[in-house]
Amino acid sequence: GIGLGIDLLLFGSAVGPTPWLPPGRPAINSAIVMIVDGAALLLIDAETRRGRRASEALSTLGVFIAFTAIVGYMYNVRGLYSFGSFTGMALLTALTLGVLSLGILFARPHEGAVSLITSADPSGAMVRRLIPAALIVPVGLGALWLLARDADLVTHESGVSAFVGAVVVTFLLIVVRTGAVVRNTNAERDELLMNAEAARAVAERAADKTERLRRTAEALSTALTPMAV
Repeated sequence: GIGLGIDLLLFGSAVGPTPWLPPGRPAINSAIVMIVDGAALLLIDAETRRGRRASEALSTLGVFIAFTAIVGYMYNVRGLYSFGSFTGMALLTALTLGVLSLGILFARPHEGAVSLITSADPSGAMVRRLIPAALIVPVGLGALWLLARDADLVTHESGVSAFVGAVVVTFLLIVVRTGAVVRNTNAERDELLMNAEAARAVAERAADKTERLRRTAEALSTALTPMAV
């Protein structure tokens, strides 16, 4: 409740007429994201005895708060990006802080939970396929549900039922598709291993033949009589 006037130094005439008192101060959720991101940067290489990284948890919290604000703007739910009568996190601020938090989260791509996303093995491929679906499908279906509800095409109960059913069916299809991709990847890996084993067997036979030829050549070079040859 103490106004120091710092927030009025640059744009005092512009922010002075705003209805918020004190004017020009960042939203609570914006300030929280800035604080956790700053702490994440300070602790980016710190680990606990169990190998856990505080930076990862802090930046994940920043991503969650920013993403919640973005969803609030998409669905026009003020409570998701604002607290009561206080000023809320602006959409551009939510996008910028979300990207910043993601950047801090992936600053160490081969450590922590992020390494599962960036790994080149089948598990990493599966996670990378599931993450976009986990973000796009619920948000997109929720937007369709709101549009249908506003157009009086569905009731509240039928809309919720259709939304839940669509999410379940979509994720089942994604899981089945991802399982098929992982199975094909494992089949390709097994085929490569079999080819490698066959190539190694051929190389071993060639090496054995070369060794026998070498021993024969040495024996011939030391033979001085026809009988020895």
